[in-house]
Formats: sequence, C-alpha cells, structure tokens
Amino acid sequence: MTTFNTAPLARGAVFSTPGTGFEISGQPTPEFGDLNATYPGIFTTFSSPRLFTPLGSNITDVNFFRPGTDIAATTNGFGAVFTDVDLAATTSIEYFNSTGDSLGLFFVPPANNGLSFVGVVFNNERLSLVRITSGNTAPGPSESSVVDAVVMDDFIYGEPLVGPPTDADQCKKGGWAEFEFPRAFKNQGDCVKFVKTGKF
Repeated sequence: MTTFNTAPLARGAVFSTPGTGFEISGQPTPEFGDLNATYPGIFTTFSSPRLFTPLGSNITDVNFFRPGTDIAATTNGFGAVFTDVDLAATTSIEYFNSTGDSLGLFFVPPANNGLSFVGVVFNNERLSLVRITSGNTAPGPSESSVVDAVVMDDFIYGEPLVGPPTDADQCKKGGWAEFEFPRAFKNQGDCVKFVKTGKF
C-alpha cells in the first residue's frame, strides 16, 4: 500500500492505494499526458493543474486523523470532484464508520469530458474511512466504450475530530482527554458515563 501524506498530518487525511503510488497532474505534464497522450483532451480541470490519481490501481482509500498528528479521527462528511466519468454505476465513493460498517455506496453521475461531484454529510454517523473507485481501470489505457479512465480534482471534508469513545477502556490512563467528539470530557468518569449511556 502506498500513501500520499504521512504523519504528522497537516490536513488530517491520508490517501492510500493498493497500487504503486499517486501522481498530481502538472508533474511532469498537465492532465496526465505522460500516462496517455489522449488524456489532456478529455480531463477537464476544476482547479488546474492539480488533478490527482492513483497509479497502478483505480482505488483510493482516505483515512482521517487529528490534523498534525497520527491520532485516528473521524469526520462527518466527504466529497470529491471527478473528471471525465463516462460510465454510470462505475465511479463511486463508499463511506465507512469506525467499526468498519458501510454507510452507503454512492455512484458519481457521468459527465463525458466534464466534471462530476459526489459528497455526503452524515448527521448521526462519523466516518473513519472513505473508499474511492475511479472509473474501471487504472490510468494508462486509452478510453473506449467499455474502458473508463477517471481522475479526481478537489476534495472537501469536515474537520477531523477524535471520537466518540466506544469502550470504557479508551477513557482510562488519560485517554478521556484525547476526545473532541461529541464533546470534550471533563474527566475519566465523564467519559465512561458517556460510553455507558450514550448521553452527552
């Protein structure tokens, strides 16, 4: 697994892929012309030149951390801008909570040679992992009626916060002081009470 950004995490998110790494367009050529000469003609940009893609895979995982640390955190929402989504029900974002349960798979609407956006904000859930599937191929092949190469542009997500505690043991040995969500705790007992009752 190759990661983009490592601890300390300035923006509270780490991008990883089962592929060989990541590339930002413009380094070395705009719109990934280095991967395929046809790509600059099909990848519209929202924030040129910084398109973003995994290499050797079409999967990107995003995990959240307290900004500037390697302390795992959660967020309430995440969205991404995609470019040149040609096929329906192929490009998607799936959201997971801190126990690994899927909170839903959302497909990105097609926009041939254009821009698409999918984003979800959760009122009663927290996200610890987001899995992005970009098209149905790793970047490189030329597109066809069945090959859809898709890359990403901007990302938006809620402020990563640590919490909530899910086990009383997490409140011990000063652990209570690490939590920021659903609120900061006064002491260990306050944290344990929340775990047992779920009440703020």
